[in-house]
Amino acid sequence: MRNESTAISPTAGVDLDHIGIAVESVQAPLEEVVGRLGATVLYGGEAPGCRFVQTRIGDAASTGMTVELLEPLGTDPFLGQFLERFGAGAHHLTFRVLDVIEVVDRFADCGLHPVIRRDLPLWKEAFYSPKDGGGMILQLAESGGPDPAEAFDAARRDEALHAEGQRYKGWYPDTPAWWGWPGERGEVEASLESIVLRVPDLEKARVVYERLLEGVPEEETDEGCTLRWPGGGRLTLVQNSTPRGGFDYLNVSGTPSGPEAIGGARVVFL
Repeated sequence: MRNESTAISPTAGVDLDHIGIAVESVQAPLEEVVGRLGATVLYGGEAPGCRFVQTRIGDAASTGMTVELLEPLGTDPFLGQFLERFGAGAHHLTFRVLDVIEVVDRFADCGLHPVIRRDLPLWKEAFYSPKDGGGMILQLAESGGPDPAEAFDAARRDEALHAEGQRYKGWYPDTPAWWGWPGERGEVEASLESIVLRVPDLEKARVVYERLLEGVPEEETDEGCTLRWPGGGRLTLVQNSTPRGGFDYLNVSGTPSGPEAIGGARVVFL
């Protein structure tokens, strides 16, 4: 990888959208994050090989982040093979962009090339391997789907309707929710503050997440740094002591305790 230091003009509207967590079934972890962390269910849907539901742990403005729970669907092996090999846990990071090809071209200038898929309505995406993303699958998405902030506001308005309120929370317009109602949102309103990655090459990871994906440095330490994006998402990069990197844990504030993991992804409470 060529580590050019020249900053890229932030024209691609890059934002850290969510972390995807692979599970055998979303229902139990969904009920846990809603009941114990006060998460808000935004929407869900189906894609080749999986179905998903997204929740916001925090608000829709500048605090908190979105967690996507995915379970296998059909015969496409991509998620099932991951679960068979690694078990439930953090699967990918997704960044929304205005123009996915523009960002793919940025990566290509650094010698990084993705698998691109354009066959889904309202969604163009590119996937980079874990070796390019500091140990996690990296997804770039150009989306014509629902705006996350508007989905959050709608979800909060619909809470008074209880189970009926999530009836039409499919990602595509007027499609029904496929998951079961997780129950009332808990009184605790926790906030997902940061996703922590231990990366085998901190310099390379900073090129990807800071320069190519426009993360703004918020905190520097001897071991790494924390980057921030406009929607409130934060990613903490820590130099790993071994060649293997990847997801470490989720930093959650607003409550002294809660689940030790979300679908296999470790949680640390601030």
